[in-house]
Amino acid sequence: MKCETNDCKKKAVFHLNCSLCNKCYCLNHRLPEEHNCINLETINKINKSKNTQQLLENKTDCEKLENKI
Repeated sequence: MKCETNDCKKKAVFHLNCSLCNKCYCLNHRLPEEHNCINLETINKINKSKNTQQLLENKTDCEKLENKI
């Protein structure tokens, strides 16, 4: 099976499918960043939103700490 990156002539020997776009790539292009995955930006936005939400949920309130002292 040929690597699905346009300018790559290598064979995808191990059939490494991208989890974001489900296309098959060679070892050099297996990472979403390497083959300019069409879903990478969307996934990054979702992950950033999740991380922001988690940070806000775990935020320490200074007033709570002052009351314990």
